[in-house]
Amino acid sequence: MTTSAIKKQFDGYLPLLTIKQQTLLLEMVKSFLNVEKDAKQITRKQYNK
Repeated sequence: MTTSAIKKQFDGYLPLLTIKQQTLLLEMVKSFLNVEKDAKQITRKQYNK
């Protein structure tokens, strides 16, 4: 699935949610992204070991 297809689908569902649900979804996305930022990345050499 392409990025534009995902955006279109997401934009179609977002207005169906209440403001409270949209806020909760936004907090969930922010939380998810913070977890990924905190994760340590390893080098290709480390991965190959």
